[in-house]
Amino acid sequence: MREAYLGLDVGTQGLKAVAVGEDGTVLWNRSYEYPSTHPYVGWVEQNPLDWVLALNRALAEAEALPVAWKGVGVTGQMHTLVVSDESGSPLRSAILWSDQRTEEYVDRLTEKFGMDRLLDMTGNAPLTNYTLLRLLMDS
Repeated sequence: MREAYLGLDVGTQGLKAVAVGEDGTVLWNRSYEYPSTHPYVGWVEQNPLDWVLALNRALAEAEALPVAWKGVGVTGQMHTLVVSDESGSPLRSAILWSDQRTEEYVDRLTEKFGMDRLLDMTGNAPLTNYTLLRLLMDS
C-alpha cells in the first residue's frame, strides 16, 4: 500500500484537502465550499459548524483512499474569532479575519494614544483584523 500525507486547510472560501505521496505526487485533492454571511457592510462571518461538516466530508473521503497515512498537516484562518462555551460549542458565528467592523475603533485608538505610543506599548499598529479589538467591541 502506498504511503501518503494528508493536508487540510480551513480557508475562508472552503476547506481544501490533499493527499500527497512521499515522492510529492498529488494522489487526491478536493475542495468543500461553505458560505460567508455579511450581516452589515464590512462584516464577514461564517458558521464554524460548516467547517466541521466540510472536515467530516473530507476525512470520510480520505479514509477510503488506498493509502497508509504517514502524517497530517492542518492550517486555518489567522485572526478568525470563534467564541465558544465551556464544551467548545460555538456561541455565535465566527468573525473572519477579513471582517472590518473594528475600523472606527482602530481610528479612535490611534487618535487617543497616537501611533508612536501604540507601537511602543504593543509593538504593533492596531489593525481591523486583530482579534483583541473585536473582543473589546460592544457588538
